[in-house]
Amino acid sequence: MSQEELEEYEAEGNVEETKEVLKEQNETQGYGICLDILNSLASIAAVLASKLSAFTNLVTDMKEVNEELKCNEKIPKRIEENSKDLNYLKMTLPAVATNEDVRCEAENYPLYTLFR
Repeated sequence: MSQEELEEYEAEGNVEETKEVLKEQNETQGYGICLDILNSLASIAAVLASKLSAFTNLVTDMKEVNEELKCNEKIPKRIEENSKDLNYLKMTLPAVATNEDVRCEAENYPLYTLFR
């Protein structure tokens, strides 16, 4: 309902209609406020996600590993070249790492474990 209708009901002294119009307006404003809050929370989440991704970019070794994993044609060749390097295999193929390796890595390099 419009503001004009509300004023008309108030001028006529129609209490029930005035209450109903005010209730509708309050509900509509309430929904708008809820949407504003949700939009704000979504914006905050997006900013936090971007900050977290910027923080993880500081870990250059993991960035290098992720780039290697994206290039499918290079993986078999590099694994073959580094087949004797157990640390390389553990970084590129998490299934090769044992629970003990992961535990040690969690103590020494917690950022690696988060994105493993």
